[in-house]
Amino acid sequence: MHEWSLAIEIVKIAEKELKERNAKKVEEVFLEIGSLNNIVVEQLIDAFEIAKKGTLLDDAKLYVEEIEAVAFCNKCNKRSEIEPPFIFCPLCMGNDVKIEKGEELHLKKLTLEF
Repeated sequence: MHEWSLAIEIVKIAEKELKERNAKKVEEVFLEIGSLNNIVVEQLIDAFEIAKKGTLLDDAKLYVEEIEAVAFCNKCNKRSEIEPPFIFCPLCMGNDVKIEKGEELHLKKLTLEF
């Protein structure tokens, strides 16, 4: 389950930022996750709840913004949302597409208490 590894990494990164900024604790963690990453958000949230216990993120809330996949089709010159795991244009069924959104995995923001 890569959600567990991701949760542990989020805690590590947040703790590092906390120490570098001389803050007391992390209150909120904001992530952006693209739908093409195959991350089950509910499992990530559950893993984060376990991973943060006993750390300076113990009371932190995790907020996840899911980014829908969008591709540009070079065949019909249209942009549209696509449904993972299928990477083709839903308008013309062409497979010459360029992914524009949906691969994001960003720690967007931390809210710290000083």
